[in-house]
Amino acid sequence: GVVFACGWFCSGSGFFYVKGGIAYLELPFWILLAACVTAYFLLGLAFGGGSMRRKEKDRKIECKLNGNEINFTAVIDTGNMLIDPAGGKRVIVADPELLRPLLPREDWLRFVKEGRAEEAFSLLMNRYQSGFSLVRFQTIEGKKRWMLCIRPDFLAIDGKENKRYLVGAAQGNLALPMGQCAVIGE
Repeated sequence: GVVFACGWFCSGSGFFYVKGGIAYLELPFWILLAACVTAYFLLGLAFGGGSMRRKEKDRKIECKLNGNEINFTAVIDTGNMLIDPAGGKRVIVADPELLRPLLPREDWLRFVKEGRAEEAFSLLMNRYQSGFSLVRFQTIEGKKRWMLCIRPDFLAIDGKENKRYLVGAAQGNLALPMGQCAVIGE
């Protein structure tokens, strides 16, 4: 309709004709180009859900546990649907080395890297009595594993306190393209 109106306005009634039962529009190229660009933006605004805006791809995380604090960047991963069934909290999956300052003794770290999260959990619960949980997950290969998760005393995402997340220790190092050390699901 917009293209037809533009053609009528700019060219008069001679731009439109019917030949052999088929309607034809004779439009200058610039009118067609302007109509396409306008339609693209209007459809993007109407149906894109804001997709034409630049979306943030990272979140700044601040995490505190037992008087220790870490700050890191987590990349948004819409495929990260990991949830702690006991509390319903989502899990930020982080490189285990990143979590080292929260828990200075390194024996737990070795267990996590060896895929023995249950032993790391037991060790930490004996030492601290609270602040940890195990979350079951399935690997890409279909194997069921446990992930050691920290229940932080304080967690902020982009400067705002957030109590809906745990921080899980990945079994291996996370190598993300822009240097992030964690993934967060949203």
